Order: sequence, then structure tokens, then C-alpha cells
Amino acid sequence: MVSNSRYRFLAYGQWVFFSVDVVSVIKRLEQKGKIMFVRCAFFKGTIKAGMEEAFHAHWREHVLPHWRAFPHLLELRVMRDVDSDDGTSRFPLVMAMKFAERAHIPEALASDTRWASKAASKPLIDMLDGHVIHTVFETDEFSPLA
Repeated sequence: MVSNSRYRFLAYGQWVFFSVDVVSVIKRLEQKGKIMFVRCAFFKGTIKAGMEEAFHAHWREHVLPHWRAFPHLLELRVMRDVDSDDGTSRFPLVMAMKFAERAHIPEALASDTRWASKAASKPLIDMLDGHVIHTVFETDEFSPLA
């Protein structure tokens, strides 16, 4: 038998039995190839009084079609603030776009779709007492244990 911390080989006649530390392999597989890049737009502040319905209707009707059309987009999530542990720092809307490669983000940002999105977003930003922050994250995705 030959052994190290991850692999065990057992020779028996013409047969070789191979055993792997399954947990460590699963952990590596969960990480390998699943790194994605997410570009988020954080709408920080508050929606102007009386504009809440118009704000949400505007992004759904006028901005969402552009967000959905970004080149290389794998997934789009739009999140609306319903509760926060910090009432002084609110995000009434967060948009997250998932891309497979970091290089896809500058390509998407150089596209005509991005400029159409910016134009459609102007009235949305006008309904916000605050500003928009864009951030790119590198993500690791993991399945729940149970």
C-alpha cells in the first residue's frame, strides 16, 4: 500500500485499488471553475417622498430590458431593500450582474447597451436622494451542506 494524506493505492495481484479523500476533492471541485465576477450597482440613499411607486415602475419598465440585454450576462438579480440593521445607510435598490470572466465586464461596459441603460437610468437616479456606487466582486459559489 502506498499512501499520502489524500490518496491511497492498494495493489492486489493485477488489480490496483485507488482511494481518494472524497471530502477534499469535493471541496476543490466546488471552488474550481465556479469563480464568477459580479458587478453591482448600489442605489444608496432614499427614494424621494411620494416617488416609491414611480421609482420601482421605472426600473422595471424602462431600465430592466437594458440590464437584461448586457453582453456576456449570465445572471441578473435586482434586489429591493425591505429591512436593514442600519437605518442610516439604506439601499432601496441593488442590481447585480454575473459574468463568467473578468474581461467580460469591460466589454459589457463598452457596449451600446450600457449607454442605453445609463440614459434610461437617469430618471431613476433623479428620484433618489443619494447616489449610485458600482463595485465588481470576485465570487466563490458553494452549495449548502444540507
